[in-house]
Amino acid sequence: MTTLAVALISVGGTLGGTLGGAVLSQRANREQNERADREREQERQDQAQQAKRDLYAQLNTTARAYRIAARDAVQATERGESSAPAVLDAAKEAWADQYSHAQMALTKDILEVASKLNRALGVGYSIVKQLPSSPDRNETYERAKAWFSGPPVRWCVPATGHAAT
Repeated sequence: MTTLAVALISVGGTLGGTLGGAVLSQRANREQNERADREREQERQDQAQQAKRDLYAQLNTTARAYRIAARDAVQATERGESSAPAVLDAAKEAWADQYSHAQMALTKDILEVASKLNRALGVGYSIVKQLPSSPDRNETYERAKAWFSGPPVRWCVPATGHAAT
């Protein structure tokens, strides 16, 4: 009987150890997989955040380039020099391309700011294009100078009252 009991205990221990080890191994694998899933999700969130930052930076860069090209065209025309319309038009196209990408990715409040900026840049472009053929050049130059002195702060602040970042 003792031999049988020892044999049963040995078999039970072996089976229990094997099953227990399998359960512990399975739990460890599950925890490792969950940790890997969390890390992948965090990586995706970090990449999405970086993509937004990159988009904001590119949008800002193209807006500045567009505005500088328009300002340079106004200054050249005011000095009586020929401005290079290709530079302004290229800057306008680059802005339009970047803005169209932004429309698909920006949050609503940031898109409102970008939309106001788009309209402001369009007004500036219109003013620049009117300069050479304007019947009252002084008035048109004054409008252009006023526009280039900087858009009102309200154009750059979303409805929440916080500056766009």
